[in-house]
Amino acid sequence: DVAYRRQEDEEQAKLREMRTLLIVGADEESRRQAVLRIAACVEAQKAGTYADGAVPPVGGELPAGVTVQKRAPEEGDGTYLQGEDGAKLMNRAALPTGCVLHQVGEDVYVVGAPEARAMCLQLLKPLMSESPTGTIADEMTEQAVRYFVPNDKKANLTQEVVAKVEAEFKVLIYFDDGASMSGIEDSSRCVVCGGDEGSRTKATEKLKELQEIAPPAESSSWGGGGGDWDDKKDWGDDKKEGGDNSWEKKDDWKKDDKSWDKGGDDKWEKKDDW
Repeated sequence: DVAYRRQEDEEQAKLREMRTLLIVGADEESRRQAVLRIAACVEAQKAGTYADGAVPPVGGELPAGVTVQKRAPEEGDGTYLQGEDGAKLMNRAALPTGCVLHQVGEDVYVVGAPEARAMCLQLLKPLMSESPTGTIADEMTEQAVRYFVPNDKKANLTQEVVAKVEAEFKVLIYFDDGASMSGIEDSSRCVVCGGDEGSRTKATEKLKELQEIAPPAESSSWGGGGGDWDDKKDWGDDKKEGGDNSWEKKDDWKKDDKSWDKGGDDKWEKKDDW
């Protein structure tokens, strides 16, 4: 009948407008992040598409429980979240949570499960400060390990050294003013943040080992608070014949593959076209 034909024509028209997006990446994680970044761009163009409670378009489903949230602008965005340095900073905050922070124009979108998104935005705070306050870490009672590092040992925890630990255990590491606020003048407080307790513990143990070992001479020392770290140099690049490379002889670090997004029905991974 006429009504049936009209409906069929409308469905055919929708199908003709659809396009298949092929995502090619070196590994599953890079492809997953690409999908989440695309979702952020779609949300920026058509608000509500991937918001909490929304029904995503057919063929454009995200992993179970994952939605997109537009972050409210804050003071300092123009200083810390712009350009390549801003992208690196956002990646550091997102890594421990399995989320993606993606900037579209001047707006920042966070993509992930609700609890992970909340933590991701919390981890962004210390990175947007030259001198992170201890109250930020104190509020993360279940997501952070705090311990004091003697100031003469802190020099061994260079940006390159700490960046390696962050990447290996999927945590965020920074120093705040917790020691000075507690009246401890000869130490600095190190904060290790992450959603997985095992990863936080392993990262903390590794830091305590590395703070006893002098890194290569070219390693960058700590500057201000958060900042971005460009870990372009492998730790083995500075080997010197006859030098003390004892810090390289530690046992291989065990990777922790836990993810906040695992366990869901990741429909987007099952599509033949992606």
